[in-house]
Amino acid sequence: MRCWDARVTHRPTFKELAIELKEYRRLVSSTTTTPLNYQTHPQAIYTSRLLNFSKLPKPKNEENFENELEELTKSTSALSIVASKLHVPDF
Repeated sequence: MRCWDARVTHRPTFKELAIELKEYRRLVSSTTTTPLNYQTHPQAIYTSRLLNFSKLPKPKNEENFENELEELTKSTSALSIVASKLHVPDF
């Protein structure tokens, strides 16, 4: 996609984008919208029910979750302490 190109010279100009948007608007406004006709099947039964999730397998990424969370919390706390000592002025 040209808009995401890292090189500025390969990106579209404002004029090119405006032309594309005008064309998009023209296409959207020219399409006719027909109302959707929803019909339910006369023999269908729509009821809600509770689902039993008690026998689901244990998630594979849960094994080290507590340890990883604790490590992340420690490192985040350490970073905030270091950042507070830097005395960086607010912008």
